[in-house]
Amino acid sequence: MLKNLSALIGILSILTIVSVNVANTKTLRVLKGHDSNVIGLSFSPNGKTLISGSHDNTLRLWDIASGKTIRVFKGHKRSINCVAFSPDGKTAISGSDDSTLRLWNVNGKTIRVFKGHDYSVLSVAFSPDGKRVISGSNDETIRVWDANSGKNLVVFRGLCNLKTSMGSGPSCCFRTVSFSPDGKTALSGSNDDTLRLLNIANGKTIRVFKGHKGSINCVAFSPDGKTALSASDDSTLRLLNIVNGKTIRVFKGHIGLVNCVAFSPDGKTAISGSNDDTLRLWYVSSGETLRVFRGHVRGPNQSVDCVAFSPDGKTVASGAWDDTIRLWDTTSVTTSYDRKIRKEWNRTKKADKVARYRNFVNDYSKNVLFTIHKFFIENAIHAIYKIIQKKNEWELYEKFIKNYPKSPDVPNAIHAIYKIIQKKNKWDDYESFVQKFPNEPDADNALMALCDLAMQHEGIKYLLRFVKIFPDAPQRKRCVKAIYNFVTSKENISGHEWFAQSFPKSVEAKDALQNVYRLLFKKAKSINTVSAYNSFIIACPLAPQARKANKMAYDLERSIYTDFGWLSFIGKAKKKEKNARKLLSNLKIIEFNIYDYDKVDREKTGYTLIVNRMENLLKSEFIDTEATLIRLESDNFKSSKNLYNEAIKAIQSIQKLMAQDAKNFSDLIILQTQTIISHFRESNRNAELSKYRTEKQQEWEKYIYHIGEQKTTSRTFVRKPIIHKEDGIK
Repeated sequence: MLKNLSALIGILSILTIVSVNVANTKTLRVLKGHDSNVIGLSFSPNGKTLISGSHDNTLRLWDIASGKTIRVFKGHKRSINCVAFSPDGKTAISGSDDSTLRLWNVNGKTIRVFKGHDYSVLSVAFSPDGKRVISGSNDETIRVWDANSGKNLVVFRGLCNLKTSMGSGPSCCFRTVSFSPDGKTALSGSNDDTLRLLNIANGKTIRVFKGHKGSINCVAFSPDGKTALSASDDSTLRLLNIVNGKTIRVFKGHIGLVNCVAFSPDGKTAISGSNDDTLRLWYVSSGETLRVFRGHVRGPNQSVDCVAFSPDGKTVASGAWDDTIRLWDTTSVTTSYDRKIRKEWNRTKKADKVARYRNFVNDYSKNVLFTIHKFFIENAIHAIYKIIQKKNEWELYEKFIKNYPKSPDVPNAIHAIYKIIQKKNKWDDYESFVQKFPNEPDADNALMALCDLAMQHEGIKYLLRFVKIFPDAPQRKRCVKAIYNFVTSKENISGHEWFAQSFPKSVEAKDALQNVYRLLFKKAKSINTVSAYNSFIIACPLAPQARKANKMAYDLERSIYTDFGWLSFIGKAKKKEKNARKLLSNLKIIEFNIYDYDKVDREKTGYTLIVNRMENLLKSEFIDTEATLIRLESDNFKSSKNLYNEAIKAIQSIQKLMAQDAKNFSDLIILQTQTIISHFRESNRNAELSKYRTEKQQEWEKYIYHIGEQKTTSRTFVRKPIIHKEDGIK
């Protein structure tokens, strides 16, 4: 039986040598000095030194460059099982069979002794911030310590499923512990064949990992903390998903117990050590053995017990039962994987087909380890581009960009697409290009082409489409200017209202509003009634024409109310009193709107101007009437004066801002257009002026509907107007 077993091991060893090239796995340096097996080691953060622990009860600090011992650390009374450098490299922690942990400075002096375990301390690790230490023991506990004070913060008990044998001590031992990169959790492995994810804050188990068929000797978190690798007596390693607890992949290759494992700094590879006297470098994403390291003394009682990557990932250190530490180069060895990719690349290149290049990239892009492999893949992608370039088809370029977004040829492919679009010179193609490649240099060229097409198209359909889809484009101002010119050519008041509301921040918005004032006042003049002028003043109190409209309304009212007929001398006083009361009555109707909460402030401003005008007419022409005296002595008169003064100040202030092209002018434009809309929805608007605006509104909306835009925001609801007294006076 033993002979058969030996023969099987021999065959497996030969197969291992055949499958992996180990010809160049020579040792960089052998560090000698310990008198017993080396059981733990750790690189300093700067990679210049290495600390090791041995069963000779000592630790040694080594200079990597020379391979010489810098210092020997003495203090433990029994074998040392584990050691770890602190994240800042100023201290180190060790665990021993004497049941204690010791915190050392780099000068070899003990800073603090951690006491609490009842049996051997088998594993130790620093938290990422260096403030805490975690330790595992064969006393069936895991302890978390304060690194500065040595105080025991958390004790994990009852985590093991093994029962104590009769007449013996605790049978469960935690051979490995490791902090997660964020320091919030830790992984432990024990001889009950399980790993546990522990919550450091509350001392509870988050998750149990099962699958190994032997004791767990070592566990290491990946640099990103999403996965972990475990090493076991069952001769395998397992890549574990930390989130769901599932095994991602089983690594097979060792023919003895796997004692140790460590991730490379970039997380792409991992190194393991075994009782088969070898180290194996693994590619994590595939589970392939990249190389086997041989050099430690081989024999029945020999074993590689500890491994570590240097911070730059270029060197691996291993400690073994032959009392030595060996440093290995991880970058200069040609592997079977390397030969395989080279051979396949030559075949692919000879075929020179897109499908073959694509398959090559898909097969090997996930396993890029060396720079030369990346070179092959980049060349394969470039070869695909060159073939597509010859065909010069838009769809093929887009597929290339989608499949290989990080390729250096992507900008060239995008430019080639633009050239194809440029020849077609179609709106939809340019628009699609800008939306797909907004940050490319050709996107600006496409925007310019879109703007030119919009300008060439009759009407404003494509101009509106441009400013809507590309609100931040530099060409937007040019298109808005073109829209304004079109609106101006139509001489439509509703078109100008629409423009002012749609583009309130544009340079042309102020001119559009002035055109609204101009056209509305022009119509009011053609109607030439007090009601028409009043509607204009209420709707446009900020208009430069408001004062003139008020003066013209004053003249009309004066001629109306001071006309006592051809027999004016008969009963003049009574007629005057009657007209004064009539004027006052109409004034009160207007004044009522000032205190109407449903009215917007700008409308109230217009009503205030009209009331003041009518009061001036009372004082000028009817000062000797009872109606006028009653008004002048009333509280309403005093209140209207105050309101008028405030309104004048507000109008002057706003007009000053308008003249200065203030930054907040867009808000004023919106407020003014809303005032116009609000007034012409009211029943007291002038019927003829409202009819004119409604016709223009319908005319403009018809055009807007025709080009596919939404209804204008200045939609006016047509209602039957109520005619007030002044509407009937001419």
